[in-house]
Amino acid sequence: MKDFFLLYICAAFTSFTLAHYIWEYLWTIEKKPEVAIVFQETKEVLFAIIEFSCFSYFMFKALKQHSRKLIKLFSVFFSLSVLLFIQKIVIGSSASEIRHFSFIVSSTEMGLLLIPCLIYLYELLKEKTEENLFQKPSFWIVSGLFIYSVIIIPFSLVADKFVKTNDRIIKIGFTMHLISFSLLFLALIKAFSLKKTLSD
Repeated sequence: MKDFFLLYICAAFTSFTLAHYIWEYLWTIEKKPEVAIVFQETKEVLFAIIEFSCFSYFMFKALKQHSRKLIKLFSVFFSLSVLLFIQKIVIGSSASEIRHFSFIVSSTEMGLLLIPCLIYLYELLKEKTEENLFQKPSFWIVSGLFIYSVIIIPFSLVADKFVKTNDRIIKIGFTMHLISFSLLFLALIKAFSLKKTLSD
């Protein structure tokens, strides 16, 4: 399972470094904003696929047996949103429409990951265990993912409406995004540092 999260971390750093520079080159040097937007949103969807795959697999392992069927069902819903995005690329939709569907994929992804987080926390409370939660890797990961999802979902739902009309709101939203993303990474680091099975 650690290999999946290492892949996720590598994908995140690639997204924030190499992919961002390619976007800057397309937008600033080549003066091709439409191409830059399509590249950016395709990159975001690819990252969402990796993110969803890693965390849904983790949640599948961390949840009780009777809750695992939901993860399979959610994977189908997420796949449908990705297929819809791919269709928009194939038929040559406008950059703004592709960006709109990229936000749909992101909000769908985080919504589908938020529900297993809530189920996990409910199952944890139901157990009434005396185990120290701060020594459970799964508790740290789920807590980080929960905060991340709660912040990202509203932003993904409304960001498309403000991309062109209110740059200030977009910057605030992306700042919140980066803060929640950082908290998720800190939670992953803490989970790794416990040197236990991550789904424990």
